[in-house]
Amino acid sequence: MTDRRNCCRFIPALTLGRGRVLGNQRGPCFSRQISMYLAKSVGGWSTTRIGRFYNGRHHTTVLHAIGKIERLRENR
Repeated sequence: MTDRRNCCRFIPALTLGRGRVLGNQRGPCFSRQISMYLAKSVGGWSTTRIGRFYNGRHHTTVLHAIGKIERLRENR
């Protein structure tokens, strides 16, 4: 599933609309972090583009999310 067009199909499914995962609680944050990771790894989006998609978040926030999911994948 490396087709970039497919990325746009499943990322919104993990959110509550166009990039809107409400709240900063553990569940919504984790969902948003997974979506950011998928946007980068499958969709090939830049961290700036991902940040804009998620309500104007800074690219370093996106980098943190991607790094966290990568670490979790390595340690499973």
